[in-house]
Amino acid sequence: MIIVDMRKERPKDISKACRLLKLSRSSLCYTSIKDDVTVMVQLENLAKQNPVEGFWKCYYRIRNTGTVINHKRLHRVYKKMGLPLRRKVKNVLLQE
Repeated sequence: MIIVDMRKERPKDISKACRLLKLSRSSLCYTSIKDDVTVMVQLENLAKQNPVEGFWKCYYRIRNTGTVINHKRLHRVYKKMGLPLRRKVKNVLLQE
C-alpha cells in the first residue's frame, strides 16, 4: 500500500499522505468487527441437509427459525463460503 511506504519514509506526515491520496485518516485505523461465525454454522447445516437448494431458500429457512438477518449480509457470507447460488428451475408444460 502506498501509505505504508510513505509512513516508513516520513512517519509524522500521515495526514499529508492521506491528503495527497484523498483518503480519510480514520480509514487507516479501521478494522472490521464483523462476526459471522453463527451465520456460517447455520448455512453449513442447511447446505448439508438440503444440498440442492440455493441462496434464497436458505435465507427463508433461516428467517423461519426466528433469526432476524439481513439478506445482504447473508449473501456476503454465502459467497465467502463458496456456496453455489442455485436457482430451482420450474418446468414448463407445453400444451399442443
